[in-house]
Amino acid sequence: MFIVGENVLLAYDAYNGSKLWETSYGGQTRYQTRSVPGSLAADKDGAFLATTNLCYRFHPATGKVLNVFPIPEDIRKSSSTWSYLGIHDGIVVGSMSASLIPGSSRSRYSQALFAYEAESGKHLWTYEGGNISQMTIAVGDGRVFLVDGRMTTEQLEERLKLDRSKLAGLEGAEREEAEKRIKAADRKLAVALDLRTGDQVWSKVLDFTDCTGLSKGHGELMMMYYDGALVFAGASGNGHYWQQFLAGEFKQRKLAVVEAASGKELWHREANYRIRPLVMGETIVAEPWAFNLRTGQQKMRKHPTTGAESPWEFLRMGHHCGHVSATENLLFFRSGSTAYYDLERDAGVSHFSGMRTGCTINMIPANGLLHIPEASAGCQCLFAIQSTVTLEPIAAEEDRAWGIFATPGPVLPVKHLHLNFGAPGDRRDDEGNLWLSYPRPRSDSRIAPLELNLDLEIRGITPRTYVRTAETRRIEGTETPWVSSSGYEGITGLGVAVLGRDDRAGEYTVRLHFAELEEGESETRRFDIAVQGKVVENGFEIRKAAGGVRKAIVREFKAVEIFDWLEIGLIPQEGSARPPTLAGLEIVRTGDTGKPN
Repeated sequence: MFIVGENVLLAYDAYNGSKLWETSYGGQTRYQTRSVPGSLAADKDGAFLATTNLCYRFHPATGKVLNVFPIPEDIRKSSSTWSYLGIHDGIVVGSMSASLIPGSSRSRYSQALFAYEAESGKHLWTYEGGNISQMTIAVGDGRVFLVDGRMTTEQLEERLKLDRSKLAGLEGAEREEAEKRIKAADRKLAVALDLRTGDQVWSKVLDFTDCTGLSKGHGELMMMYYDGALVFAGASGNGHYWQQFLAGEFKQRKLAVVEAASGKELWHREANYRIRPLVMGETIVAEPWAFNLRTGQQKMRKHPTTGAESPWEFLRMGHHCGHVSATENLLFFRSGSTAYYDLERDAGVSHFSGMRTGCTINMIPANGLLHIPEASAGCQCLFAIQSTVTLEPIAAEEDRAWGIFATPGPVLPVKHLHLNFGAPGDRRDDEGNLWLSYPRPRSDSRIAPLELNLDLEIRGITPRTYVRTAETRRIEGTETPWVSSSGYEGITGLGVAVLGRDDRAGEYTVRLHFAELEEGESETRRFDIAVQGKVVENGFEIRKAAGGVRKAIVREFKAVEIFDWLEIGLIPQEGSARPPTLAGLEIVRTGDTGKPN
């Protein structure tokens, strides 16, 4: 693992944190990072570090300088700065910017692109452009791709001709509006170069309207390459613009995908995303949504209460600046503290508290581990752990992670609902059922419209939640001990909204989950259970029914007719020394009643 310090590069063993070597590189540290590509790249043959006007290649095991690559002499100026840095198939690709002065608009663009052979240091080629947007430089499949602000009159006219052809058949106000869009379009030249020779493979004027420039925090144009596809989007890295997002100001923000071999436009769409997207295999994750890379179709999933198709979503709670990194099945990001999303489990965002990640991106999945180099220096956020941390997967029989699940759309009518009272988060069982914690996790009120909130009423004698650790207090008689390890004590009743005004009445199976958790508490806890106002069990004692403490017991009631709300009563009997308790609730629709609501 390589870490850039002030005028120094350090290398550490990724598995145990041992420092391997440290080397100085001559006082040419690049401090500006916003809108500027990273200064460090690596492959098996070297660690490459771009300084103000040189790029060093260090031996990865020893730190010895193997090569020094200058900005090519024919384009170099006194203010020139090495900006983009990439290594691909043994070729170093760099770009030259006129300035990296913080706040300078020129720092966002390069005037030239060039390539060196990494092993020999041989200069291969130079491409001189206009304003090359540095976040649109990408390398893949033996080619270098970029977006150049410079285009010829002929190229622009060819694009205008194509755009005007779309006016055919339009009349009146509709035509006037289309003409306005054509005149205001954000057109730029996309270029593909041969990686080894620098020869132009293709160039096309493309329309990037609404990729950037929308609302506050509009971001800059960026491009990514993956498996024959070029993805264009807006690269806003600031995650604070929830107010603008919820107000619909990002609704038009566009994603566009182009065929890398030819520049042919494959699809584009309004995607309403907040920050810089990323590509995960055949999926584009554009927070908070996801889209198919080849078609642009939005990713959907089954809603956990209604069973209806609803957009896949992930939602970061708390302070959440910075980008998202990923592996095949995991997303990594800041959500208040360090956080991740397990895409296979799909039970919400899980957190590793006490540590914050960097303001841009510093969560690096590699070597089968997750490396998080310290990147909070200079920030005023207060966190207990200010150090580099590496995490490894746990080979456990049981998944112990709690998440915070979010999804848009209505929660009624309920087809199936699993509630885990007092739990620290949401969790799926082995059958794929999502158990939602209640009370729901608190978050920033600005993002409440995207959360999954439920309509419940808890009644009782000062009801309070409790939680124990199922892994240390073994609970028998259940495949989901973590449901029985928390709950409400002092609850005498609850109401759950199940159907809306226009929904058809239904028959449901209702299951109530109980467990006594404390060995030393021998006082009687006895109560009646009522469903929809009718007592269905008298004198229920959890300990007696389950056969002891830390043994789960479930009471199931079938063919419960529900027209709007489910009402559960837990009525203390006279002489009961302790109030009722309830750990979990399942509501599963089994059919229609045939009666109107």
